[in-house]
Order: sequence, then structure tokens, then C-alpha cells
Amino acid sequence: NLDSAESMKDYLELHGHTVEIATSGPAGIAAAASFLPDVVLCDLGLPGLDGYGVVEEIRKSVRPMPTLFVAISGRGGRRGPDGEPDKAFDYYLLKPADPARVAQLIAADRALPHDPTAR
Repeated sequence: NLDSAESMKDYLELHGHTVEIATSGPAGIAAAASFLPDVVLCDLGLPGLDGYGVVEEIRKSVRPMPTLFVAISGRGGRRGPDGEPDKAFDYYLLKPADPARVAQLIAADRALPHDPTAR
């Protein structure tokens, strides 16, 4: 939802973050390739390629460095498309995601020491 994405962007930018929005799976991969994000907030039900495919593609070809992946979805539970526990994302938030909670997750992740070979 573009309105939700714009609202989240506005909130995060007010808190000092630089934000890029993509509204489809392929656009998200292209944005990640040029933007090189430290954090990816990804809806699971994207057109063109679902959130799981987006994260898989970013992890293997765009950003093999530590990146925080946060799923934002209307689906309940933490199960991947195969029914197994979801290991693609670091965090899973239900819609509508609270921007303050997202900012809190980002701040907590930045406070952790990172191994460049992790994730």
C-alpha cells in the first residue's frame, strides 16, 4: 500500500533515516541494487515476486552483507510459503506496522556488533 509506505517513509526520515520505496518485488530488488540498504522492510504479498523471493535475491546477489530484513504482512504466524518456520526474515510485523516499533528494531540492530559474513 503506497499510502502506508509513504507514511512509514515520512516517519523514518524524521528520525534520520534515508528511505527508498519500491512497490513490486522486481522494483525492490532493483532499488536494493542501487540503494544498498542496511534495512529492508518488505511486504510478503508483493506483485511480480513475493517478499520471500525478494529477500532471497537480495541476500544472494545484491547485498551479501549484513542487512536487517523485516517482513510486514497481513498474514498471521511466522511460516514460510512451504509451511516451515520462516527463516528468511529477522523480524516479522503484522500490518499495520507501528513506525515506532520499526524504528526500535532498527536502533536495536545497529547497536549489535556485526560479523560481515553473517546473515
